Amino acid sequence: MKVRIMFALVSVLALSSCGGGDDAECGSPLPVLGTPSALGYIVGTAEDVDPDILATEYIETYGDDIDIFTTASTFFAAEMKQQVLDALRCDNRVASIEHRSQGPI
Repeated sequence: MKVRIMFALVSVLALSSCGGGDDAECGSPLPVLGTPSALGYIVGTAEDVDPDILATEYIETYGDDIDIFTTASTFFAAEMKQQVLDALRCDNRVASIEHRSQGPI
């Protein structure tokens, strides 16, 4: 029980520190690369970040506002609402974000 509470607290603190996509809130949000499409986004994680854990944290925080398609060793693919994208752009655990430009991964 103590571990679960600690994990939840760490998750909330990590996500609350990333702020939104507004320049005033996080300084320099990551650009979203590529051409906008209806296929969602590829979110590249920093070298020492497990994309499964990061994706799970965002699902726990944003629920139905993010839909993860797949995770791999250095990224996850997802559809998301603007508020989730804004948070990811300011999360220092994210290395890159780009629009998906093709079908299944």
